[in-house]
Amino acid sequence: MPSPFQTTAQRKQNALPWLLLALVLAVLGAVMAAAQWRDHRGVERAEREQLRTQVRVADELLTTQIESADAALRTMLDSMERWRGPNGYLPFAHEHLQRVAKMMPGARTFAVFDTQGVCQLCNRGELLGKDFSKRDYFQQAAADRSGAKLHIPPPYETVLGVWTVTISRAIIRPNGQFGGVVVATLSPDYFESLLKDLRYAPDMRLSLVHDSAQIYVTSPPTVAIYGTNRATGRNFLQAHLQAGQPESEHTGIGLDGTQRMAMTRTIGLENLNTTHGFVAVASRDVDAVFAPWRSTSLMLLWIWLAVAVLSAWALLRHQRSAAALGKKALVAEQSLRYSNARFEQLAQTIPCMLFDYDVSASGAIRVTYVGPYSQTLVGIAPEVLLTDYAQYVQHIHEEDRPAYQAIVDGAITTRMGYECEYRFWLPTGELRWLKTTATPGTSAEGSGVTHFSGFVIDVTDTKNQHLRLREMAYQDPLTQADNRRSFLEKLQAEIARVQRYGEEASLLMLDIDFFKQVNDIHGHLVGDTVLKHLVTVLQANLRSVDSLGRIGGEEFAVLLPDTSPDAAMQLAERLRQSVQTNPATDGELVVPFTVSVGVVAITASTADIKTVLHLADKAMYQAKRTGRNKVCSAADAPDTDLSKLSDALS
Repeated sequence: MPSPFQTTAQRKQNALPWLLLALVLAVLGAVMAAAQWRDHRGVERAEREQLRTQVRVADELLTTQIESADAALRTMLDSMERWRGPNGYLPFAHEHLQRVAKMMPGARTFAVFDTQGVCQLCNRGELLGKDFSKRDYFQQAAADRSGAKLHIPPPYETVLGVWTVTISRAIIRPNGQFGGVVVATLSPDYFESLLKDLRYAPDMRLSLVHDSAQIYVTSPPTVAIYGTNRATGRNFLQAHLQAGQPESEHTGIGLDGTQRMAMTRTIGLENLNTTHGFVAVASRDVDAVFAPWRSTSLMLLWIWLAVAVLSAWALLRHQRSAAALGKKALVAEQSLRYSNARFEQLAQTIPCMLFDYDVSASGAIRVTYVGPYSQTLVGIAPEVLLTDYAQYVQHIHEEDRPAYQAIVDGAITTRMGYECEYRFWLPTGELRWLKTTATPGTSAEGSGVTHFSGFVIDVTDTKNQHLRLREMAYQDPLTQADNRRSFLEKLQAEIARVQRYGEEASLLMLDIDFFKQVNDIHGHLVGDTVLKHLVTVLQANLRSVDSLGRIGGEEFAVLLPDTSPDAAMQLAERLRQSVQTNPATDGELVVPFTVSVGVVAITASTADIKTVLHLADKAMYQAKRTGRNKVCSAADAPDTDLSKLSDALS
């Protein structure tokens, strides 16, 4: 501080460093505040994207289960006359519903009610003969004399205290008269388990809400929340419905009374002609979302205060020792060393690799700083990266390296910041996902040189979580083959490609012969082993461009791009023989089995996906009808009523 015995000139000379220090601290504080503000927005954007991903996955999972349950209801409607006997429904009809319920984890009850609402057929024997005429799902379906609607009334509480949803369709007889109602009760335990798996943070809440504002399932489960109606008051559901958009994002007070960030999505049931629908809501506690950011901000504030105190102390020391030039130099050197040590200590505690580099006018990159965390993060010492930047690039996965280089080159050209994610081979051989963030600045070397500062972090866990969620949405959980939705999307794309470019492709439809006997004799666990073994045998004989999907039950399909009908027939025969000669095993049990295969060509004249599937089914059932364990082409199969033929062969 200035002495009262100093002259005016000396006071001005000593005051100037303090003014400069205040200016530097102000600029540093502003930069740190701007960076934290940008990070705050980044955290919010990233969290909303994660919430959006979760509600989309919840949408796909619920839609798939409702579509499957509705397909089962339609099958029940089509099978009514065949199931009826002289004294009611035949025993195999009850057994069929029990098998359907076991194959569909999302639905726990399938039943048929007569015109009075009395249960006549059900997979659960204790419900037979009970009167359900007072339930909304019966009354709404009974009032629908067209039979075209899938009725989804609001959730209701069962006698066991469980909140559930039952979907229903009216039975319309050939003479147009009302014949009763078929219903399927969705399993809240199944959806609660799915929502639990989708929650990636303890404070996260995922809910499925009926569009009448009645809560169906929520995770974590809270008894006080179930059955509550959100039709009144300001809440996420009402805000979403008023917005009229498929997806909407909100911030407000959640079910538990905390400030929450929410993403809301209307479940896509447009193709089912339903009376009502659902809304998926994913939210997180705002305090929990920004807790790491607040910790970082507090840490940076303490660092700024420490820098301010240390700088002021160093300046005061410098001014007090201004009389001795040598002593001033020593104090400055000590202060610099101390500051560097503080920075290095800070760089070691932050779990990221800090870096600086300059880019000359010719495009040459010179690395000027690499943080000590590089040894932990990428397994390469900082001094190595300072002298050999190319070694870092060489460790980037060969498939990601061109994109990484293009992003860096583009940022250098435009002098703009950049972010990129890529796979990185550690020297140990382990493959990790890294994310680089960098911003441009002014180089100390003057004009013509661009300076970049940034950091590298490990995002492997986040990437792996996204991959797991995608696998859940597109793979059959039992066999790991493509599920029906994924396979049909690929088939539709291949048909469009063939129609556009005039190329050729083929489709194989396979069905295990006498699979019901395998389940009846050995049990469903052995049946599952047979299904998984079949996929293993098929994949061993397919190309990487071929697609294998489980269409339903024991029925599989193989899509063969760029494959002629003759080549498809030859491959189908090889697959048939390979299956026949490779029985499934379960411990010491050997289960031989065969498949019937239908082959259909996909050409530029192919009408649509429905036609292709119909022809493939026709060829496959021709193989079954003529002896099973055969390969038949759709071109050689006669026109046949597939529903009757399927019933005759089942």
